[in-house]
Amino acid sequence: MSRRFLILGFISVLICVMFASGSFAAYPGSIEAYFDEVGHDDSNRETGPAVDESLKNYFPTSVRQVEKKAEAEPEININSDEPEEVEVVAPKAEPQKINSVKEFNIDNNKINVKFYGAFRGIDEKRRRTDEIFLCFVMTPKEDIYIRLNSNNIFDSKGNRYNHWYNIIGSENTSSREIIEGIPIQVMFCYNVNISKAGNLPVISRATINFNDEKFDFRNLQVHEFDEWNSIKKHLGINSYNFYKSLSN
Repeated sequence: MSRRFLILGFISVLICVMFASGSFAAYPGSIEAYFDEVGHDDSNRETGPAVDESLKNYFPTSVRQVEKKAEAEPEININSDEPEEVEVVAPKAEPQKINSVKEFNIDNNKINVKFYGAFRGIDEKRRRTDEIFLCFVMTPKEDIYIRLNSNNIFDSKGNRYNHWYNIIGSENTSSREIIEGIPIQVMFCYNVNISKAGNLPVISRATINFNDEKFDFRNLQVHEFDEWNSIKKHLGINSYNFYKSLSN
């Protein structure tokens, strides 16, 4: 009985091998060729099996994409003992607040003049006053007399303000001798009421005279008096003693 089953099994295997070799021997290309021959639908071959659209974003569309991603995101060795190099970008330096300096010469180039701007006065308690000063530094090229004069000034609202007094060096005066090569402060003072003009108004026009030479200055932004004190200190210019507590 066992011999009979053994013979039958051998014959079955032999038949299967012959069938397989006979069926596919005519299609040496691939299994796809067999399905083409027996009438497999070409439309399915072109489109392929249905793809779940929700999964597309989870897989790269090509190997090159994976390589590019690897280039963009280099591997970080978290076990490295070496400190990570971090590029520190220095912040841009804030521009310093510098008053525009206008420079010119007067009296046949005998006196060099630098105009530093308009400044609101302060009192002994460092409160703003109604005084506004137009501030200059003069450097004569020889010993010479300087004479000052001024008309009224106007703010950006068209209001007119009176000229009060002048300062040359450390004296309240409108004329005096100045000495060759020594820079000296020259100031024109005006009564610019705070309640009317505001703390730091814009002066639309100021007209002044140096030794009978007339000059117009327009659209001057008024600054705090401490700025003028800083300028004089930097230049080494002697200050007029408005108040003992404010003398430099």
